Amino acid sequence: MEAKDYAEPAKSKVVADKREADAVSRSSGEAGRYIAATDQASHAILVLDPAAADWNDEHAVIWRWSPEESNGFRGLTAAWGLPTEAKIRPCAVWGGLWLVTTDSLGLVAIIPYPEGGSRKWGRNVGGNPHSAELLPGGNLAVAASTGGWVRVYASSQGPDSGVYAEYAMPGAHGVVWDSRMNLLWTVGNDHVAALRVGGSDAAPELREMNLYRLPTRHGHDLQPVSGDPGRLWVSTGAAVISSRSRRGFSTRTTRERR
Repeated sequence: MEAKDYAEPAKSKVVADKREADAVSRSSGEAGRYIAATDQASHAILVLDPAAADWNDEHAVIWRWSPEESNGFRGLTAAWGLPTEAKIRPCAVWGGLWLVTTDSLGLVAIIPYPEGGSRKWGRNVGGNPHSAELLPGGNLAVAASTGGWVRVYASSQGPDSGVYAEYAMPGAHGVVWDSRMNLLWTVGNDHVAALRVGGSDAAPELREMNLYRLPTRHGHDLQPVSGDPGRLWVSTGAAVISSRSRRGFSTRTTRERR
């Protein structure tokens, strides 16, 4: 199970379906700061309580989701089984919170959180997708490692929209939206790239603004540093790097495996 991101639903109990999700969202106003994770053993996305002593205890699971015909994923469930990332993001255009998730078998999806009972957008994009990021207008950035690309899909245009812009990125593994710089950051085998998203929501375009070589190969994870929005965490096959994105990509701390 791989922890990927934070979420803030109302605090309560294990969620198994839409009725329970609704109950959680209406429960006490006490807010928690939870962790969204991918669990390849159960083929599901889990939202977990970090205060729980044992994440194997069912009471540590606040919410769970997987694609089914009944929640809008008819014809797409075969592209799910090895989930790789889960993020929960707000969207001013749609309102509320949205789960974006990827799966190595090809599925990429946007669903309402915590309702979870419908598909805002979803496609089998192939290419072993590892990461996704919801953009301000409702489009979705996707990084696919085997495909060697970063795409911005026009997901704002409807649940089946297949229009996209593409940027070649060998070994693409991570994407993060930087709202302060209006840049899409992505990491691949050897580089971190800063991309400008242009065009329109219906016909997006991607343009490389900067390209920075990693100090060690096989870039993997890319995440903002909590509490320091001008800094990024980047992991490679041999190091964890903290970088100051606002001043360009520069290594601040590196710990090599021994």
